[in-house]
Amino acid sequence: MKKLTYVLLLISLAIIPAALAQSDYMGSGQWVGYSTLAEYEAATGNTIDSFQGAPSLEGMGLPPVVERLPKDPMVIAPAEGIGSYGGTLRGAGGGITAEIWEFPFSYAADLGSAQPNIIKGYDVNDDATVYTFYLREGLRWSDGAPMTADDWVWYFDNILLNEEYWPEGRSEWQTASGNGSIAKIDDYTIQYTFQESYGLLPFVLSRVNPPFAARHYMQDFHPDFADPDELAAKLDESGLPDWTVLWEITEDYALNPDLPTIFKWKVVSDAASPAFIMERNPYYWKVDPAGNQLPYIDEFQMQRDLDSEVVLVRSIAGEFDYSGAENYDVAANYALLKENESNGNYVIVPTIGIANTLGAITINYSVEDDTLRELFNSHDFRVALSIGTDRDFINNILYNGLMIPSQWAPADGPPYHGERDIFKQYAAYDPDRANELLDGLGLTWNDDENLRLRPDGDPLEIVMFMNQGEECQDSVDFGELLKAQWEDTLGIQLVLRPRDADFWVFGEENVEQGVHLSCFPMNEAYPSTIGRSELVVPLGGWPVHGEWGYWLNSGGEEGDEPPEPVKEIFRLGREFLGATDPASAIDLELRIAEIHAEHIYVIGFLKQPKDYVLANLAVISSGLGNLYSPMPIDWNYVAMETWYFKDM
Repeated sequence: MKKLTYVLLLISLAIIPAALAQSDYMGSGQWVGYSTLAEYEAATGNTIDSFQGAPSLEGMGLPPVVERLPKDPMVIAPAEGIGSYGGTLRGAGGGITAEIWEFPFSYAADLGSAQPNIIKGYDVNDDATVYTFYLREGLRWSDGAPMTADDWVWYFDNILLNEEYWPEGRSEWQTASGNGSIAKIDDYTIQYTFQESYGLLPFVLSRVNPPFAARHYMQDFHPDFADPDELAAKLDESGLPDWTVLWEITEDYALNPDLPTIFKWKVVSDAASPAFIMERNPYYWKVDPAGNQLPYIDEFQMQRDLDSEVVLVRSIAGEFDYSGAENYDVAANYALLKENESNGNYVIVPTIGIANTLGAITINYSVEDDTLRELFNSHDFRVALSIGTDRDFINNILYNGLMIPSQWAPADGPPYHGERDIFKQYAAYDPDRANELLDGLGLTWNDDENLRLRPDGDPLEIVMFMNQGEECQDSVDFGELLKAQWEDTLGIQLVLRPRDADFWVFGEENVEQGVHLSCFPMNEAYPSTIGRSELVVPLGGWPVHGEWGYWLNSGGEEGDEPPEPVKEIFRLGREFLGATDPASAIDLELRIAEIHAEHIYVIGFLKQPKDYVLANLAVISSGLGNLYSPMPIDWNYVAMETWYFKDM
């Protein structure tokens, strides 16, 4: 086996003096991770000879810090400097997954590379079908129990491959022929084997559900391992229907304070608390270059599900230490946030963001109405809707002309270059051509020439459901403008129905017999993600059209058969999994994006610029240290364990 590293951008590291005093450390402007002590020493010329822990853990009867750390801890060099211990971090949001989860691999600060994180290293064979992961000897769960290969193997075999819990399996552990497998080599070595090449596994394992469980705790909730009477009693007490639901709730790090974790903070509040309250994990496995066990901050409090206006007022008052753009009506309140930045409570930090598509229409291609089904599946009909829309008018009315007229497309610039002409086709306003296409589809006008008629003589009417989530807060206004344009210019009647954000895609039963207006990006803010995006590739119940996704993933046993281009997207997505280097993976992703552009299965209207400040920012306390700019939009990759309060 040979070591094969998948990187898009290597980080340059300056050599600093071998005798590193805590006060001498100066960061590189971004945090840098080193998988092992040896890697850190080789890259910097420094050694770490001793370890220190947080004062708040003293007197708690814990083992010495050297015994709480693994034999080979990970070293995180902070962005600015060595921090100090203490304090409570106050945040606002709906959940804490992005703030606390750790993955086997992780993206670097600039999102340009994937490197070992929970694991300390790995090998992969020449055709990328066999991966050997080396775990950290001595790594412990938050209750002090060792994490070993058994925690990974048991979870994979009994949960990930459990057909009752995951009937279709987990796509991140599958290649074209089906599920991979796992084997225990020894207590700290595991091996994954796949039926086809899976060259991008390190990237995938930088952002998926943690593939392990605290077996010593969770096995009591699994029917194959638990005492039957005790499990039955747990189900009766919970009132839940079966073990799978009980397992899902019990395994939720945010809601179960008894669940052991390896994350930096551990939840101690119960599910009914208005805030997630977390305390430092005394067995966390990362240190800084001075040998200080991370995290620096003692406690973390996340206020749940606050109204955006409440978050805005409390942020301006300095009552929150950080919050992302998703928690504000930024478009309406950016000027107010910027004006109050001078008060000194916070700074506005730009983030490496996404290019959201505003006004993205998904279509029920399996609609029960035969006339609508034929129209929806017609490329000419979709083109007519697209070129029959004046994007510039909507852009000027809703966004002061700041957006980019475009089909559903990736962000501009490398690696996908969403600014290319192929993503602009069918985006120019051409009402005459749009009406020619509708005429060619047999959609005649009524006598007053203000309504298009179906072949049965009824007016052509389409129901449009609209996502009302905060991230798509303009959807209703957007829909009103589309209604006015399509009715006036194309003679197509729209019936507008706002929907809760939780129901912005078509349900499994296809009860929504129309189209959906929402907003979502073609790619997220990480490398190589079009090929793994459940929005772009039919990996399961596809949001573009679920029935096509079901057909493809069931081998034709469920759902509706899709057209050939969609089958090609599916095939390319499978091939993407086997790519052995980023360049070939991106080539496959480009073709996937181009097929979408050619056939406009999702009709896009406007795209946010990649650097659009009103979507890509964070509001962070000016009293926090080790921030950098721009930061990833996802908190998983900002090294929050290195944040500290400067006045501690």
